[in-house]
Amino acid sequence: MYFRDIPGMDVLKGKLIESVNNKRISHTQLFFGPEGSASLGLAIAYGRYIQCRQPIHNDACGKCPSCLKYNKLQHPDLHFIFPVAKKGKSSDTEEDEIVGKTGDEPSSLDFMREWREFILSNKALVSYKEWLDFAGLGKRALIYTRDTREIFKRLNYKSYESEYKILIIWYPEKFFHSASHRLLKALEEPPEKTVFILVSENKDEILPTILSRCQSTFVPPFTQNELKQALQSNLHLPEDQALHYASVADGNFIVARQLANENSDFHNYFDFFANWFRYCYNLKYKPKKSEAKKAPYFVDALKIFESLGQEGQKQFLRFGIQLLRNSLFFSMDTSQLVKLEGEEQLFARNFSPFIHSRNIALYSDAFGKAIMALERNSSPNMVFTNLTMSIHQLITLAKAKSVS
Repeated sequence: MYFRDIPGMDVLKGKLIESVNNKRISHTQLFFGPEGSASLGLAIAYGRYIQCRQPIHNDACGKCPSCLKYNKLQHPDLHFIFPVAKKGKSSDTEEDEIVGKTGDEPSSLDFMREWREFILSNKALVSYKEWLDFAGLGKRALIYTRDTREIFKRLNYKSYESEYKILIIWYPEKFFHSASHRLLKALEEPPEKTVFILVSENKDEILPTILSRCQSTFVPPFTQNELKQALQSNLHLPEDQALHYASVADGNFIVARQLANENSDFHNYFDFFANWFRYCYNLKYKPKKSEAKKAPYFVDALKIFESLGQEGQKQFLRFGIQLLRNSLFFSMDTSQLVKLEGEEQLFARNFSPFIHSRNIALYSDAFGKAIMALERNSSPNMVFTNLTMSIHQLITLAKAKSVS
C-alpha cells in the first residue's frame, strides 16, 4: 500500500509525510477511524514511507529494496500484531489465558501467511469480521501475551535494514488484559528507533493508560467521491455502479464492497425494504398479487429477514438507514444531494413527508440498536419485530402531526 492507493485525504497524508521529512516521528501513534475507513492502509503506507530508502516528495519510491519487500509485506523490520484464536474456536474466556501459560497460546506469528494474503488481496481495506472468517477463527479473537513476549523480544534487537523498526498493532482494543499491561510497559520504555502504530476502530475501548501515550490521528470515513474512486480502483466497477454503492454505504468501504459483491441481494434489499415500510405505514398492507401469500405479510417478512443471515441482516439495516437519509434530503429541499435513481429515488421522495430533522435521529437510533442487538446474537425475529413496531410508531406520529 502506498499513499497514492488511498483516495483523497491529501492534508492528512501531507502531515504524515512532513513528520518523516522533518525527523519528527512520534514513537507511539494511534490511527483510529470507523469500520470501512483507510486506517490500516494508511498505517502501512506510512510505515513504507518511513522505511523507504529513496522517498519522493509525496510517496515512497516503489523501487528500492525496502519498497519491494513491502509489496509482499515481508520487510524484516516491519512487524504486525493482530487478534487471533485457535482455528475454529473463539477466545471468549480466561481459560485461553490459562492455557496460554502452558505454551498452547495462539500468536500472530502462527497466522502470518494468512494475514499477508488477507491484507494484500484486499489492499488493507478489511474488517475484523472478515479476518475471523478468512482465517477460520470462529466468532472472536484476541491479542495474547505470547505476541507481546515474542514481538517485543525481536524489537530489542538491532534493526536489519532500516533506520526504524515498525510495529503495526491492528485492533489494540482486543488486547487480553495481561497482554495490554506488557504493551504499556513497552510504551513506557520503547526500544530505540522503534515506531508503534496502533490501528483501531473503537478508540474508547483502549486502556486509557495506553491511549494517553499515543499521538492520535483520526482517519475519517471516505467521502462519497473518494469511496467511488476506491470501488473503481479495487473492484473495477463502472463509474455509475460505483457511485450507486458509494451513495448507500455512507463512507464505509466494507459495506460498499459487500453490496457490490452481492449485487442481486442489493436489489432484493430495496424490494423487501419498500414492502416492509409500506407495512409499517399500514399494518393492513398487502403486497402485489404476484407476491401475495396466504399468511399475513409480516409472517413472510420475518422469514425473509431471517433468511438473510446475520451479515445480510446488518447490511439490510444499513441500507435502510441510507435510504431514509436520502428521504431527509427531499424533506429539507436539498434534493441535489440525493444520489439515488429509479424506484429507490421515487421511494425516498414519497416517504419524505414522514421524516424530518426532528425525527431522523429516532429512526437512526432504532436501526442502530437493531444492528447492535444482532451483533450480540439476539433473535433476528425479536429484533425485526421490535424494530417494526418502533418504525410504525414513528410513522404514525409523523402522520398525526402532518394532519394537525
